[in-house]
Amino acid sequence: MPRKRTDTTGQKYGRLTVTEDSEGGKNPKVVCRCECGTVVTVLKHNVIRGNTTSCGCARSEKMRKVMKAMRADAPKKVQAPVIDPLIEDEYDEEDYDW
Repeated sequence: MPRKRTDTTGQKYGRLTVTEDSEGGKNPKVVCRCECGTVVTVLKHNVIRGNTTSCGCARSEKMRKVMKAMRADAPKKVQAPVIDPLIEDEYDEEDYDW
């Protein structure tokens, strides 16, 4: 006897809201709309278990924050001082074979 499927239409999981629930099949899928507006089709059990919580926009936002923090913590580039070889105080002509 097959398991009774629960209707998840209208329920919210993370950033995803289920808009269509498919029937039958070994791996049923659901159509969801993300908070960012993207429509995605995902496996129903992944949505219910919390394995899929967004269309991918959450990962992008998280990476943006991580990269911004890494750039803020990175040491600033220090430019080496420029030495003018024509200044007599810094170099003696005796040191060179002209």
